[in-house]
Amino acid sequence: MHQLIEELNEAVGELIPPHGPHDGIMTALKSPNGKIVCHAEVVLHDDEDGMECRLFANQHGNEPFDLPISSSLTAVFLQPEQRAANLQIRNTVINEDGNGA
Repeated sequence: MHQLIEELNEAVGELIPPHGPHDGIMTALKSPNGKIVCHAEVVLHDDEDGMECRLFANQHGNEPFDLPISSSLTAVFLQPEQRAANLQIRNTVINEDGNGA
């Protein structure tokens, strides 16, 4: 499983227009050899400056792609300036939103 995490961390995105099922941007995550590993939907929340990333086994966003609960992903945004965000599970007991619901 560690090899998969490394591949995801080094993956290059390819846009799949227009939006995912949760109004986010869909992108294909590829391994260094160019093989699509999974698809990600990145959703930015303007109400709390938060971001979430949902992983899917297909480009339609209707089949989850599961990782171990201890996994984390690093998303690198190239525009407008290169910035990175580490994404991980917020709470392993209750999956509440930013408002605690």
